[in-house]
Amino acid sequence: MEEAASHQIRPVLAGPGVVRGRSLTVRAPDGQLVVRANSRYLKALAEWCDGQSDLATLTARAGAKWGPSNFPRFLASLVDAGVLVDAQVAALRALRSPSTSPSTSTAAPTEGHVLPTEEDLVQLAGLLADTDALQLTFVLLRRIGTLAEGAYRPSRAGDSPIGSLRYLGPVGTEIYRAMHDPLLLVRQSVLLLVSASIQPSATCARSALLEAGAIAHQAKEWAASRGMGWAEDLPLDEEHLPASCALSSQYMLYAAGIGACHRNGDDEDMPRLAWMDLPGHGGLAIAQAAPATPAGQRPAFVAWGRSHDPRQALIKALGEYAERQALRQPAPTVEARMSELPGAVHPDAFVRYTRRQFADPALRVKAFNIDKKHRWVQAKEWTTGEKVWLPAECVHGARLPPEGGGGPSLARPTSSGCAADADIDVAIERATYELIERDAFVRHWLAQAPADRVQPDSLPSDIQERIGRLQAIGCEATVLCMTMGLGPAVLVLIRNARLAFVCAGSACGSDLLSSIERAFTEAEFAAVVRCTATARPKAMPMRQVASPEDHANLYATRGRFRRADVLIGPPDAAVIAPEIRWPTNLRDRLQTVAGRRPVYWVELPGNSAPRQLDGRRARAVRVLVPDCIPLAFGYGSLPEAMVSHPVSPVARFPHPLS
Repeated sequence: MEEAASHQIRPVLAGPGVVRGRSLTVRAPDGQLVVRANSRYLKALAEWCDGQSDLATLTARAGAKWGPSNFPRFLASLVDAGVLVDAQVAALRALRSPSTSPSTSTAAPTEGHVLPTEEDLVQLAGLLADTDALQLTFVLLRRIGTLAEGAYRPSRAGDSPIGSLRYLGPVGTEIYRAMHDPLLLVRQSVLLLVSASIQPSATCARSALLEAGAIAHQAKEWAASRGMGWAEDLPLDEEHLPASCALSSQYMLYAAGIGACHRNGDDEDMPRLAWMDLPGHGGLAIAQAAPATPAGQRPAFVAWGRSHDPRQALIKALGEYAERQALRQPAPTVEARMSELPGAVHPDAFVRYTRRQFADPALRVKAFNIDKKHRWVQAKEWTTGEKVWLPAECVHGARLPPEGGGGPSLARPTSSGCAADADIDVAIERATYELIERDAFVRHWLAQAPADRVQPDSLPSDIQERIGRLQAIGCEATVLCMTMGLGPAVLVLIRNARLAFVCAGSACGSDLLSSIERAFTEAEFAAVVRCTATARPKAMPMRQVASPEDHANLYATRGRFRRADVLIGPPDAAVIAPEIRWPTNLRDRLQTVAGRRPVYWVELPGNSAPRQLDGRRARAVRVLVPDCIPLAFGYGSLPEAMVSHPVSPVARFPHPLS
């Protein structure tokens, strides 16, 4: 059957081609292809492969001209290599792909402010029924009336009642993974997918193309007449479409979105989202968000989001993007002496260095002078709403220009305690949990004290499975419970003795299981990247270590990666996951463990904050909690005066958390 089907292919070149002697150059959609072969074979390709003759006809034609030859095998190899494609597939690609000519571009969304109702969809379904050539699928991205989120198929012509929608199944969050630019879904309510079965008949292909064009035009006119937005030529990856869309035997012809599409001036600040495919990631969705930049220029930063749920991966990437954007923007400050501001909090509450650290020119930190003027930022206490003043250099992690235009700062650069969400209270909670997690880790590291090992067989079953997959590629994963400071918090270390690296991930939240999942995902992603990387980082002097990337690379060298073993508790003292006492309420944790410790928060500038997937603007905050040690990077950079015990030189070695 497969051989018979292959002989029905009517091949054409994958793009414009030029034959020069024994060389054929084809400008294919994925790049330039070069074929070197017998000149008579190449000339025959140019003359015979016109999309009208199938492979069997071409083989017979070559036999009549040359007798027995390798031409049939030559044709088959070019089809396998993508140099030759079926004429129908080429035509369908042409319909789906926007022109690359400088004079044309993908059509901008048609503006509209009206969201479709259930009655609208029923009417549209009656207007656009399935045909013999085409299959239509409606994907509801949210509930509309009595119609639940999911994929639907309209009734076929002649069926009764016309306009009925048959539920195929939920689409879940996989629909986000299918979008090359997921932000296009923010203002869409419904996706319209038009597809066709691949048939060998050129007549069927032409018919499908004509009908798809007619449906697209009809649906667009219908949406415009009702004030609905219309976004066409949506870039979809069929491989990741949910199974409920039932397109496994179909070829996508057209995809459009119906919703409240309109452009605001501030949309220019929206990031560019993309998906990353990583071999061996075990189903992990990896999203990245970066500022829009001109072609050829590298973005100022890239924010990442990782989760087995594609929507959560996007939420994380957009949240990190909002945090990093906010930290790069100047915030309003007041310059004054501490005594001049009621409610001003001394910077020693948030960061304290030793004399050795003040004397180290590489750290560039200075002591606070209460008699001098400093810059301050107004903040609030989370539980009481009391207004206070915080040192600006503690809030912005030394990203402000130093006072006086140069010299040391009150604090080392850090992003500890920064988070973003459309809900300000959610952002404050996330930032506070991050401070708790970092504080616990730093205290364990400065004390060179092991965390409690969690018994592997007491972990959730999906984590155990992922540990097994990591073992198959030579990695050993250890889940740890950190109890110092405001703990408990989770630390995951994944080591590979053969490749000489260790990757760390940490997390803290309202429950143990979600904290384990987040910490494990963070370390797992880094470990898979290390296992698939072709280049190995070079050893660097520890005094030159300055950034999170430097820390990660330091622990990917044979002489250094075992330094993290000090954090791993002995197997005979392992704890059982369900028996770990985990505070489920943040306020209770702060009151019982921390002795009613205040939480101060500042909303960071949000002039260019991105929209979240629900369309709301993200709000970024910075949280400071007295006596929570912030994470810092570089040799001996952790504020050692914030612990009561002496810090050994070993603990000044750069830590493994990046």
